[in-house]
Amino acid sequence: MPIRQCDVPPEVWEKLNSLPSISTTVAPTPPPSPSRKTPTVKTDTPAGWLIQITLPCRVISEANRRDHWAVAKRRADAQAEALREAIDNAGLTNHRPPLPVAVTWTRIGKQKLDDDNLARSFKSLRDRLAEWLGIDDGDPRITWRYQQSHGSPGVTVQIESRP
Repeated sequence: MPIRQCDVPPEVWEKLNSLPSISTTVAPTPPPSPSRKTPTVKTDTPAGWLIQITLPCRVISEANRRDHWAVAKRRADAQAEALREAIDNAGLTNHRPPLPVAVTWTRIGKQKLDDDNLARSFKSLRDRLAEWLGIDDGDPRITWRYQQSHGSPGVTVQIESRP
């Protein structure tokens, strides 16, 4: 059975965080099936390591919505479930990266949002990712960034080591 790039034990995370620059060779992995997207894990980036996960969910400007609270809760729960499944499918459930980290959320959609609506649209996902990391989302060991691009609706989250 080939070793997947996302099957990284916690002691390797500690090594990745402590070394200034790492270059590793990983056995080639078979292409992922269309039903399951696997994250990419790179260890030869300038920051040390990088995890990128694509989520099959849609984020919208919550500030401009006038939905019933139950509708907003169902939407937030669906986003949280998509994040949980992506983390589980990547084999990262019990492998939390060492802190400090920089997290970049990228919203993929048909229309652009302004910067305050963009950050607000990721609130539920941000809370759940911080919960997975085991800290509060206001902790200074996490740097949050937000981007957007044009395309079919979805979300990409990129977690990388930070000096």
